[in-house]
Amino acid sequence: MFRNINIFLFFLTLSVFGMVNVQATNVCDTLPIKHITNGELDDWDPASFDIHDLSGIRFAAENDKTKLYVAMYIMDPSLQKRMALAGMQLLIDVKGKKRESTYIEFPVKKDPLSELPAPDLEGQNTSFTERLAAGMLLLKKKGFKDQSQEIEMELIGTESDILLSFGWDERNVLYIEYEIPLKRLAITEDFIGKEIMVGFKLNAQESLPQPPKAVTQIGSFNARLVGVPAGSGPPSARTTGAQNSNSPPPNKILQPQQIFWMKHVLN
Repeated sequence: MFRNINIFLFFLTLSVFGMVNVQATNVCDTLPIKHITNGELDDWDPASFDIHDLSGIRFAAENDKTKLYVAMYIMDPSLQKRMALAGMQLLIDVKGKKRESTYIEFPVKKDPLSELPAPDLEGQNTSFTERLAAGMLLLKKKGFKDQSQEIEMELIGTESDILLSFGWDERNVLYIEYEIPLKRLAITEDFIGKEIMVGFKLNAQESLPQPPKAVTQIGSFNARLVGVPAGSGPPSARTTGAQNSNSPPPNKILQPQQIFWMKHVLN
């Protein structure tokens, strides 16, 4: 049985963690498909899922007359942790050219310079999935028709025509489900039978920047005003190796970025 949690109530109360699920049902290819985006994928056909060999992510896309549905599930806990910290994007290119201009980013990449390494994935008082869920409350949208801003941030669970649900089952498999109106992708009846591209981008995972090292002065000195002969130039500037010693080292790439695409024919 799946463990259900209301993510929106978690955000309001800061005491309840939301867990959602993904499941599947058999669907006839000749009939319109309509999924209920509730984080339970039992209205998806398991045979419709492809697998990305390098990451092990399973994903599928379907549509009905008005909406595009995308579902995925991730079994590897280390990959789930990477996604929670580095972020992931669902990419959609209705021209079929693998462009990255329209996307939903979820989880949203954490900024190591302005945030703690949240969520606290090493905490002892909560489960692994609860700690992940604590940092997966926002999504970022770009490139959709009728957006009021170029990039929009949105709280998971708020009223919106673009829906996202996620969660875990009793085996700690993570499920993510998307529901996107075709009109928000500028898709009309002329697109029926045409091929679009749906992809996922796993952001590169970087090491956290180290705090700058304090520069320790060795000894002390006294300064005094001295005369400089007329016509003499100013003392030449000298640099020392310690001048930039407090600059933080560049972040180390722990896991490279990965992008994979699948073709979807609109029906």
